[in-house]
Amino acid sequence: MRQTHVFRPFRRAFLVFFALATPALAHPHVLVTARSAVMIDAGGKLTGIRHSWTFDEAYSAFATTGMKRGSDGKIQKKELEDLSKLNVESLKEFGYFTSLKQGKLKHEFDDPQPGYYLEDEGKALTLHFILPLKTPVAPVNGMALRVDDESLFVAFSFAEKSPVTIEGTATKCTVDLKRPKKSADSGDMTKLGEDFFNNMSAGFADQYATTVRLVCP
Repeated sequence: MRQTHVFRPFRRAFLVFFALATPALAHPHVLVTARSAVMIDAGGKLTGIRHSWTFDEAYSAFATTGMKRGSDGKIQKKELEDLSKLNVESLKEFGYFTSLKQGKLKHEFDDPQPGYYLEDEGKALTLHFILPLKTPVAPVNGMALRVDDESLFVAFSFAEKSPVTIEGTATKCTVDLKRPKKSADSGDMTKLGEDFFNNMSAGFADQYATTVRLVCP
């Protein structure tokens, strides 16, 4: 597994608000609704993944406590700059919760490009960032994208509308998305208790992960 389930420091930033305020929260601790775009350049190479992650209302409210809101009730992008920087930098320790594999070959990502930002949508915060591949590759049939936290501390689920798209016209690839039979935010996992997640067996989180594969001619 990529990491054990503990209040570690991505919990230092991205989750620090919950770690300090409510250490006895039910599992999972933060819910994220994801939208992702597979980025294809003019030469037909896969260059990276564009992420938009919307955090649950409880996390969003706590993270923005004390921040100044405009006449529309929203926090301006500039006010959220420090928080977005803290979040993105902390994600590195966890591989940005993103993997791209071609069989057993795992393609490596570079750090997010400048221009990432948090957006206040009223009741929830959305983090927008681009995760570039270190080496662009030709997209191939069966290439698998996964966005998840294997400890299930953070529960990722893809949006119902336009969850994963192809960005760029220099490819005929499409996306095959299979949602899990179990939902991490259904409340069922609260019955398992924190001890279970501290000693969780490998592969358990697979039941809650969405499978995304490229279908290329």
